This record gives sequence, C-alpha cells and structure tokens, in this order.
Amino acid sequence: MWRRQKVVGEYQGAVHGDIRSRSRDANRNGLLTDEGWRVLEIFSQDVFDAPRRVQTLTRFAGALVLDLTTLRIA
Repeated sequence: MWRRQKVVGEYQGAVHGDIRSRSRDANRNGLLTDEGWRVLEIFSQDVFDAPRRVQTLTRFAGALVLDLTTLRIA
C-alpha cells in the first residue's frame, strides 16, 4: 500500500540532527517529492506523546487514503 500510495515515513532520530545528515535527508526528500512521493517525518514525540501519536497516525492514514471511520487509533 505504501508504494501504491507513494507515501514514506522517515523517523528523525538523533542521527539525523547534524547539518550533513539534514542536508542529505532534504536532498533525498526533494527527489522523492519530485517523483510524486509524500514524505512524512516522524519524531520521538510523535510516538511517545499520546495526542501527537493520534495526530501522526491520522495524518498517515489520510496520506494512505484509509477510511478514518474504520480505524481504531489509541
């Protein structure tokens, strides 16, 4: 489904924090966007903070064109 919908999630952990890594990520994300992909970044707060987790999962579900009424997100 992810490939069919052209959606990719990229976890932005500490290893992505320095300028060289951010530059490499931005370049790759730009290339993906040019090819019609949607790149969604994920941060630790998006996993461990309950309200942000719900927002993040809802954003991903929308990008994947899932029926939000059938999902049980907690």
